[in-house]
Amino acid sequence: MILVTGATGLVGSHLLYALAKRGEKIRATKRPTSHVNVVALAFSFYGKHETKWLENIEWVDADLLNPADVEDLFEDVTHVFNCAALVSFNPKDKYKLIHENPAITSILVNEALQRNVVHFAHVSSVAAIGRTKDFNQIITEETEWKNGPDNSNYAVSKHLAELEVWRGIEEGLCAAMINPTVVLGAGNWNNSSNTLFKKFSKPYAFYTNGCNGFVDVRDVVDLLLKISDQKINNQRFIAVGENISYKALTSQIATAFNQKPPHIAAKKWMLNLLWRAEKLRTTLTNTSPLITKETTHSAMSSWQYANNKATEVLQHTFRPIHQSIAEFVAFYKSQN
Repeated sequence: MILVTGATGLVGSHLLYALAKRGEKIRATKRPTSHVNVVALAFSFYGKHETKWLENIEWVDADLLNPADVEDLFEDVTHVFNCAALVSFNPKDKYKLIHENPAITSILVNEALQRNVVHFAHVSSVAAIGRTKDFNQIITEETEWKNGPDNSNYAVSKHLAELEVWRGIEEGLCAAMINPTVVLGAGNWNNSSNTLFKKFSKPYAFYTNGCNGFVDVRDVVDLLLKISDQKINNQRFIAVGENISYKALTSQIATAFNQKPPHIAAKKWMLNLLWRAEKLRTTLTNTSPLITKETTHSAMSSWQYANNKATEVLQHTFRPIHQSIAEFVAFYKSQN
């Protein structure tokens, strides 16, 4: 029995497809407010009739902060894929992020130890890895975490969650983790990084001068399956297909949608005015901001990541990002 938490997210949905098609016995968790139709949407990317594999999945509404719920989830479970995490860059969610993400991981790790599961695969983030002031220095799995104002609340929460996995490993848990960069995939384009496709499917003139790592969701899934199948222990692997500037990435997406590529560089002062205006608007209307101080900082920063460990140790070949963009744009065109 394989347990997949956070199964309605981008990575979780595509992981479910891969596991279901392999004929695995799967138990998947979701929030009571989440809908399985987003998973069906991800399955449809692989073919018109691929949603049939949803029949292989046992769905459970669960509160992962409730140890009693988690205890029930682990009945007969041998392998765990923890994809559950709150993702937010809204300052209002600071306490929720820093409390929930580590707490959920801690409860899952404790139950996995109690049940002697065969393997625990954890979806982390490159946000949980240390950053360097030198933008020319490539970040690896060994880059040391340093506390500081440049770390987002989300990054801190994922770092603390990772510490729970390392703690579990020290206590005897066979576990490893994947640290994805920005994940591109097919699914609901109103959520997560998929919003990039929605934004640049229409004319949009502005780009930012930052650079980041990007990876195909199928590569993340492949790596998760490899660390689980091989029972990799006490390791983390960065998942990055390519390091690309935001200008180049958004230009590729816009061009694939037959739109004019963005051609005006958004200045830092523009974004600073924008996030402050958004903060005022959301305070007055009690809504979620479209841009925050944290997302502005990220969009203007340049980070580069190494994938040598994944390619050498796990023998993984990453999909070219231009190919991924073409395939995902074709999917979104068919859906909208």
